[in-house]
Amino acid sequence: MPQRERKISVRFSVPFLCGLILFLLSDRTGLGGQMVLAALAHETGHLIAMTVLGEQPQSIVFGGFGVRIEKRPDFGLSYGQEICIYAAGPSVNLLTAALFFHFPAIRRVHLLLGVFNLLPISVLDGGQILRCLLQRRMEISRA
Repeated sequence: MPQRERKISVRFSVPFLCGLILFLLSDRTGLGGQMVLAALAHETGHLIAMTVLGEQPQSIVFGGFGVRIEKRPDFGLSYGQEICIYAAGPSVNLLTAALFFHFPAIRRVHLLLGVFNLLPISVLDGGQILRCLLQRRMEISRA
């Protein structure tokens, strides 16, 4: 039986749009556009990893504090699969930084975004990777 296509909800919040416009208009470095492209590449990495693992996001939310890709509640991922998805975004940035080694501006933007997202802060990819690693070893409530 063929699987039914599920639609992905994409939402943009007003704070996100206002912040993006303000950021791009006030950018005096010329790196604003590259930062936006690096962020899009980062999120695309997550989406590709989800697709490879057979997951389809329920929604993509562009909110005031960044982009959030929400998984469908009915799809169970192993901790290893979740780690792959969380690591995919920073990996795209770090790979892009390596590939564009001779382009310092592109390299710096991708390197900064990739390393920043690996910090072990709960809302960042690094924090989610750490949570998955801890949950493999202890009760979910303690992780």
